[in-house]
Amino acid sequence: MKANNSNIFTVLQGTLTLTLTSALLSSCCMLLTENNCGRCIPPGEDYGYEFIIPLRLTPAKDTYHIGDTLYFESVFSHYVYERTTGRRFLLENVNWNPSSYIYRLNVDKLSVDGYFDFEVIVPEEYYFAGVFYKSYTHYQQGGERVYDTIPAVEYFGKYNYDGMRYMLKFQLVARDTGVYFFKFACQEFRLLGDEIEFKKKCPFSDVRLSVVLNDGKDNNIHLLKESPLEYYNEWILYKPKDRFYGVGGYCFVVVE
Repeated sequence: MKANNSNIFTVLQGTLTLTLTSALLSSCCMLLTENNCGRCIPPGEDYGYEFIIPLRLTPAKDTYHIGDTLYFESVFSHYVYERTTGRRFLLENVNWNPSSYIYRLNVDKLSVDGYFDFEVIVPEEYYFAGVFYKSYTHYQQGGERVYDTIPAVEYFGKYNYDGMRYMLKFQLVARDTGVYFFKFACQEFRLLGDEIEFKKKCPFSDVRLSVVLNDGKDNNIHLLKESPLEYYNEWILYKPKDRFYGVGGYCFVVVE
């Protein structure tokens, strides 16, 4: 029986194509992750990887007096805890881009210049500096959208890295009375045009940073309800995990 050369060629061509395709996919997987295809540690479905940056305030109270000092410190290992996997990943020489605001809660308009009511003390070995500017913003109030230009003070910092730990410390001394909402956050990498890489990272996965103050305790979140603004007493409280606890949120009162 005479062999059909055309059919043999088709079979060989298909086998060769399949082999080349498998090899190409394997090579792509090896390029995407140094731990080979399928061996990365996948993050949670909601946010991707969520690294936790700890921040501690002492003493932690709901009421301070003028002249009291609030001590803040953020010190953590370069094996950083990731919430969705429950694992720690080695992150070296990362610029966490920390920034902080203090909002006044006992006023009838959005106020982001609460840092004016405090003396900021930074040990000489750390960097934590303030910038004053005008901020154009909008928010909901009484069922209407309010547009406004408001003064804002934002403090930017930089973590020291000693090859094993990240460290940043500063102090606030109360100089005036009021009800305040302190916020301390680290910027997401994709917003800064940066990308964080680490072993066993799955390709194309998002990375977000959450700052947890005092191990995620209550942090006097109920004081947000004392504000007349819906931005505080409704919008933040609608998603407190992201809008308060994930940005190092802490509310407190200063009296004479």
